[in-house]
Amino acid sequence: MSQNPTVEQPTTVRTADFIPMGMSELQLAVPEIPGYVTYWPCDRPGRIARMLRQGWEFVSPDEVDIPNFKTIAGDVAESGNQDLGSRISVYGYTDVGGRVVNQYLMKVKKELWDQLEESREQQSDRILSALQGSRVGAEQERGDDAQRRYQPKQGNTIFQKKR
Repeated sequence: MSQNPTVEQPTTVRTADFIPMGMSELQLAVPEIPGYVTYWPCDRPGRIARMLRQGWEFVSPDEVDIPNFKTIAGDVAESGNQDLGSRISVYGYTDVGGRVVNQYLMKVKKELWDQLEESREQQSDRILSALQGSRVGAEQERGDDAQRRYQPKQGNTIFQKKR
C-alpha cells in the first residue's frame, strides 16, 4: 500500500525526560548540583537544625528546577516548589497530630559528605564488631562473667556487613 503524500503522517518525538506510563519515577529526583550531595530531610523537631550544624545548607530555587509532580489538573511545567520564601520545600506527609510535615531540599559539599559517611561507617563497624563477637553488654562484665558467656565455636554469622 503506498503512502498518500497529501495526508500528513503522524510523527512521534521522544524527549530526554520522556517516561512511559507504568514505569517507575523518582518523585523527589532533582538535577545534580556539581560538588554537592543533595537530600530531602523531613521537618521533624531538631532534624534540620542538626543538619545545619553538620554543614548542610538549604538549596535556593535558582539552583535547581523542581518538577511539579503533585498536580492533578495543574501545569507540570510549573515549579513544584511549595515554599513561599527562599527555600525549596514540598509536602511530605501529615503526622498523627494532623500537622503538615514538609521536606526541604538541602545540600552539603561532597568532601564533607565523605567525612560524614566515614564517621557513620566507623560507628557501624564498632556495632557490627560487638554483635559478631557476642560482646554486646560486655563492657561491665567481671572476669567470672566473661567465662560463662556463650561463645559460638565458628563465630557469629548472623550479622554481616553490607557490601
